Amino acid sequence: MGNTAWPSAGPKPRAEEDMLQAQLSLSQALSMRRGEIGIVHLDLHGDARGLIVGWCTEMYAVAEPGQACSEFLESVNGGTGPCPSLQHLCERRPRFEVNGVLHTYASQHLQEVALSPARVVLFRRTLPRTHITELTIRGMVGEWRDLTVVSSGLMQQNLLSSLMYAGGAKAVIAPALRLEYVRASDQDLGEFFTTFYSVVYSGKVTIEEALEIACTKHTRCAYFRVHMLLYGTTPPSPFVVDVSAGAFK
Repeated sequence: MGNTAWPSAGPKPRAEEDMLQAQLSLSQALSMRRGEIGIVHLDLHGDARGLIVGWCTEMYAVAEPGQACSEFLESVNGGTGPCPSLQHLCERRPRFEVNGVLHTYASQHLQEVALSPARVVLFRRTLPRTHITELTIRGMVGEWRDLTVVSSGLMQQNLLSSLMYAGGAKAVIAPALRLEYVRASDQDLGEFFTTFYSVVYSGKVTIEEALEIACTKHTRCAYFRVHMLLYGTTPPSPFVVDVSAGAFK
């Protein structure tokens, strides 16, 4: 018996009302502070569809022994050391990621499969449900005007472009698009952004210089870049400031 999807078939496609709700919530948040803020920080995870603002869960079953179970354990290990069984895994790590998806231990039971006893372990998987996409931003034309958008999660090129072209953002700070990196831990990111905002609000440097200072001090987060439009071309073209190269020294 291999990996089995428990009755749920996974998250349903994002409903139109979810997208509209995300757009409405963003619009309300921006309009309430219009004129008072210059930076919008999006502390969200990103994937190929956009920035994740809503999650759902499904139950997922894995049976042991079996080839599928062995492959599951290998995916969990991720180079952190051998894990001989599902039971051993759940005792050590009740929460872990497999291929970027969070799994949380729920329960287990024994059942007979092909006249042989098998241990079936249930996990609760947390999956993306609602995203901020380029369509969300296009429905908010001009609402990001003159704002600097800071994203802790990866933004795809279409979302970046929409924020600047349709949204009117003057700059977007986000992880580099074409750079292999290991996402920093939450603690490292917290320290990185603390430095970044402390320098920004000192009022003595530009936003680009503040990012360079933060990247220099916190090298595990040096994959962040400033994305902005380069005017003087028709239409204005995207331009990436490579802060790691010491461009402002």
